[in-house]
Amino acid sequence: MVDVAIIGVGLHPFGRFGDKSAIDMGADAVRAALTDAGIAWPQVQFGFGGSFEVDNPDAVTSRLGLTGIPFMDVYNGCATAATALQLTADSIRSGQYDIGVAVGMDKHGHGAFTSDPVDYGAPPWYGEIGHFLTTKFFAMKINRYMHDHGISHETLARVAAKGYRNGVLNPNALRRKAISEADILSSRMLNYPLTQYMFCSPDEGAAAVILCRADIAKEYTPTPIYLRATTLRT
Repeated sequence: MVDVAIIGVGLHPFGRFGDKSAIDMGADAVRAALTDAGIAWPQVQFGFGGSFEVDNPDAVTSRLGLTGIPFMDVYNGCATAATALQLTADSIRSGQYDIGVAVGMDKHGHGAFTSDPVDYGAPPWYGEIGHFLTTKFFAMKINRYMHDHGISHETLARVAAKGYRNGVLNPNALRRKAISEADILSSRMLNYPLTQYMFCSPDEGAAAVILCRADIAKEYTPTPIYLRATTLRT
């Protein structure tokens, strides 16, 4: 098994972009990652792409160039991007490839997700009584977590406030205004114990990384990021 390094990172900003498709945003993210890595698209030997909204993320190759590489589509809920990253890294670790790309892209509409619970292994009534609305779904989960681990409402507000502060520093972020812990706690209660400003908003954007064998990473960048491990829990 060989070590793996990230040699290029690319982001399409997150927000609202009118008629621009998720595929086009994904292509922009890959181009930015290629530029960061100092390589051209034909040097990429394979890819993994993921999305909630896009059935065929592999169509990004039509924007980048039909070089004939294998490009596999991934969907794994909120872990889709991490799964694409892990599969790309594992493909390189196995010795099958030297350089690959992992990319995630989405174009969510406004509001909470409204998927059919039957598609996720839950009965129809689970949605009919409102349990499958994302705000309530995550509120039930955090209620249990707070009960099991003694987490306070103030802790939830601190976590959210940290996210808003980080957004101020990132020109690609959707939300770029800091919000205080007090304002987060006093904002409208949506699903107890989560208030309006404790939720992230579905939006649009894309991200991509170029990975390669660690032993050749410094041929492309003097500061590779070594991917020591990835893990997933279901």
